[in-house]
Amino acid sequence: MRPLRFSIQEFHAVTGLKCIDEGNYDLKNWVDDGGFWSRLLKTRGKISLEMIRTKLIKEANKWTRVDRLRLVYFCVAAGLLMAIDEKTWVSHDYIKLIMDYDKLRAYPWGLHCFDHLVEGVVKAKSDLSNPKSYVLQGFSHALQIWIMEAIPDCGVLLGKKLNAVEHVFPRCSNWTGAARAGFSEIINLEKAVQKTVSAVSSAVQSCFGSGVGRC
Repeated sequence: MRPLRFSIQEFHAVTGLKCIDEGNYDLKNWVDDGGFWSRLLKTRGKISLEMIRTKLIKEANKWTRVDRLRLVYFCVAAGLLMAIDEKTWVSHDYIKLIMDYDKLRAYPWGLHCFDHLVEGVVKAKSDLSNPKSYVLQGFSHALQIWIMEAIPDCGVLLGKKLNAVEHVFPRCSNWTGAARAGFSEIINLEKAVQKTVSAVSSAVQSCFGSGVGRC
């Protein structure tokens, strides 16, 4: 059986995120416009996704339109792409990126998202013996879509593919919805593809070993 491969090439094909670091972004300098994010940087204040959800979202209507838009970008970057725990303080580097849209577009999100996801996979592997649950940190949607395409039975069970053609880019745009899979269906599928799942783990380990790298 040919082992499955999940490297940065597959990650880019699924997400379309930039995976080339051209170095054309500056995380040291930023322009003080007197708004919420500027004040946070100047005072070296702390911010988390939980703080946004419970407090700042109620105050955002008093911010400038630009700062409200930055809030959206911040939540997408920290909450979706990097999938940072909501109780964790978020690095000010992300604030400096959302302060400048040119830097935001130039930043190699694909590289950093992929590395963070692989770290999450390696960490979660040690928790697989937990009979209740485990947490996978990182942009897990990319890994899920890759699995749905690499293992068609998973694709049928977990989502709906829009087109049968193979040249859709990014691949995530070719899937919609999330099917409601019952516990028994998942167990049966797990038994059916147990060998394939082992191949997935071997593929990740062969690429990254105990640390993080890129094939």
